Amino acid sequence: MGLGKTIQIISFLSAIMKKTGTSSDENRRHDKVSQLMDGKDWKKNRSLPPANEFWPTCLIIAPSSVVGNWEREFATWGYFEIGCYIGPPKSEKWCSKTFATAG
Repeated sequence: MGLGKTIQIISFLSAIMKKTGTSSDENRRHDKVSQLMDGKDWKKNRSLPPANEFWPTCLIIAPSSVVGNWEREFATWGYFEIGCYIGPPKSEKWCSKTFATAG
């Protein structure tokens, strides 16, 4: 604890997501999605492309006891869109089975 793991991850994600540290980061995804929704593909297929250089995504798995801290740190140190899922305790068994059979 207290080794700076959270801020290291936030710094790393900021770098690979090409964050500038300004409020333009906050609206980048929204602006790109709006632009795509004005295009022909959206009107025809009603779908957006998968994550790419305009909006890379990341999954962070952490114990539920530190999720609140991660949320606060992301809010403090950058303009990130965050969604949290905290599953029921039994979901561990489901995940273990799912990933064990996937490979």
